[in-house]
Order: sequence, then C-alpha cells, then structure tokens
Amino acid sequence: MKCILDIETADWPRPCYTRGPKGLWPAVSTISWSLLDWCPIKNQFLVGPKLTFVVRPTDWTINADITSKSFLTNAYAQEVGVDLADILRLLKIDLEKCKAVVVYEIKKFEILKHSCKDFVWPEIKSIQDIMAHANKQWLIPGTLRKPSLKAAWHFLYIDSSSLHSKKEVPEDPITSCASVSLLCEMICIKPEWPTSLTCSLNNLAK
Repeated sequence: MKCILDIETADWPRPCYTRGPKGLWPAVSTISWSLLDWCPIKNQFLVGPKLTFVVRPTDWTINADITSKSFLTNAYAQEVGVDLADILRLLKIDLEKCKAVVVYEIKKFEILKHSCKDFVWPEIKSIQDIMAHANKQWLIPGTLRKPSLKAAWHFLYIDSSSLHSKKEVPEDPITSCASVSLLCEMICIKPEWPTSLTCSLNNLAK
C-alpha cells in the first residue's frame, strides 16, 4: 500500500532551495492524502478515501499571492483549520500501513519533512522525477527544469498514442486535494505509451 500525498504552502516554496533556519521554510497550509493499493484479484488499483485538511495558522500568515491563486485566506484557515500536530497524528496512523509515500515534487515533501522532524518516513517516490526521466527534453543541461503537474499530465495523455489521447488537460491544480486526485488517476490509468513510463507508474502502488 502507498500513500499519495500533496501539500500547499502559505508562501512560495522558492526559499526552500536554501536549507537554512525555520524562517526560510514556508509553513504548510493544506495537507491531502489518499491510500492506494493494488488488488491482484480484481487486477486494478483500489483508491481509499481522500483526507484533506486546512492547517490552522499559528505564527505565520498566508501570502496574498497564495490567496489570489488558491482563494485560501487567513480568516478561513482560522475558522476551519486544524492544528498541524493533530493532522500529523492522523497521517502517521495511515503511514504505518504503507511501504512508500508517493508525491509529485520532492521539494514539497522536504517542506513537510521540515515541519515534522520526529517522523520516521517510509520510502519516498516522486512522479515528477519519473516523468523527467521518461522525457529527456525536460532535462536541459545547466538547469533545474522539471515538468509541472499539468505538463506531466499533457505528456501522459495528449502526447501519447494511447486511447487516452483525447483526455482533457486540467488547469494547474490550486489545491493539494486536486493534486492528490490527479496523481491517483495518473497511476491508475495504466497508459499504453511509453513502455518505461507505464512500468514505472504501474509499479508505484504494487
């Protein structure tokens, strides 16, 4: 069983490229995850309920640019938010059932990992890294360019010769909840092309 996980932050994650004191790491504003398992009897993936939480702000506020992108405000987060420690306790219970955590971007996992240093994390797998190695044009020498989730979706559905070639490309996801839904679907579709990518994605939850 694998945990498909995503977060959104209260500020842009760019400062995380410099691993410094706590103030350089943006706070986690939302966390979403779902458990995914392979059922050999049904020959398909089974997707569990999706849990998504808004984190109650403590010593941080949500950047105005983040609000304009995601519509998440400080007032709303204070009203419906849950303490991060309580969310992490629930996450830890689910992680104890899992062999690995599947994320899109490793940098988001690093942010979450910074917020819960006492966690013992299972193996981490990045779909972004799998995609980057499947399509070498993304690996431009001298850059750190990697595909966005939207670009990876386009590569998987539109640029292939599979039956899914007419799949509509979504907008860039603005919530961790939407991202987890997309990641689960990307793993479950069993794309017909390219072969190496098919094997990599299909083996994520097995």
